[in-house]
Amino acid sequence: MYVEGNPINYIDPTGHYGAFGSVNGHYIATYKAAMSLPVINYVAQLLGRTADSLSAEIAGSSRDADFTFDYAYFTPWDDNAKHHFTDLPTARLWVENAIQLRSIEGFGVSLHLLQDWYAHANEGYYAEHSEHSSKSYFRGYLRDDFFNGGHYSCNQIDCRFIESPFRAYPKEEVENILRIINPDLDFMSLSNDDLIDLFLRSDVPTPNLENLRDYFGFDTDLYIESSRRDRQMYETTRQYVDKFLIHYLLSPCR
Repeated sequence: MYVEGNPINYIDPTGHYGAFGSVNGHYIATYKAAMSLPVINYVAQLLGRTADSLSAEIAGSSRDADFTFDYAYFTPWDDNAKHHFTDLPTARLWVENAIQLRSIEGFGVSLHLLQDWYAHANEGYYAEHSEHSSKSYFRGYLRDDFFNGGHYSCNQIDCRFIESPFRAYPKEEVENILRIINPDLDFMSLSNDDLIDLFLRSDVPTPNLENLRDYFGFDTDLYIESSRRDRQMYETTRQYVDKFLIHYLLSPCR
């Protein structure tokens, strides 16, 4: 579904991300960060929408003559992987530069890239999404393989149990591990797929992580506000939104 069926609040002109998972992470995190500060709703929505957009083409000089904004359009991916899957220091540099330029559009785009560091490079994806995300949307019998160590395959004559190539990860065990790392999680609101994706994040010390992601799929963009990773992303977003608004609204040079 394009932008979660909500074209008024959400935008994704390049088609890269309608959302983090089933929730529009870029928009929600930025909007809530802005609303936690003394700003009007319109400004919060504007920042949220720009953070959710990857369509901007920005070129301008910063106060550092050796650094230039040059995002271009983020297609094709293989020509712009360094922009979309950048390292944390570079992402922070782009955000700081946008703040100095007092560019709302530049701030939104660079903030998007900084937010993506948590979901991509931080999870070990430095150049592309790979097939892990798409595979996670159609797990089917893989859910039984994950929690039960295998699944039943039946025909008109009988059923047989097909073992998973990996050991079972019982739901209670998964929840206990996740509870230690993400103490604020509301497990009643999480689906089985959410539990699998949270378990396969890099902050869980899971052996054979890459092989597990290959087999079960892994939704890198799943956004769960109460998880440790996404909470860190939100707090970083809030700090930069606060800094941008102070610089943009109070600077006499605007």
